[in-house]
Amino acid sequence: MAKNVVFDQQSAGRIASAVKWVEQFSLDTSPDLDPTDPAAAATGRTVIRGTFAGEWAKNTEKDVDFINDKGDSVTKADVYNYFADVGESGVTSACCIIQAGSEWILIAAECG
Repeated sequence: MAKNVVFDQQSAGRIASAVKWVEQFSLDTSPDLDPTDPAAAATGRTVIRGTFAGEWAKNTEKDVDFINDKGDSVTKADVYNYFADVGESGVTSACCIIQAGSEWILIAAECG
């Protein structure tokens, strides 16, 4: 049986701030991306779903395949990982990336 959770005002404020921050991003990806232009995938601060193969060390760059809503790989970009050591040898992992200026950066990755 579910139990009620009670938040104090400070906790509720932190949750509201986090929700407002997330809501500024669009989670849509276009199935009609130009495969020769990775920058076409993002307008402003769009979060892009993708996959990468193998291990990915913090402070390194890796190719990420963008994934459209049908689960198809539609293009790829070189993405920088400021985040953490992620991935596993021989495994394809899911991730989320975002464009910051002219640079693509990793913002979340699947953990095995």
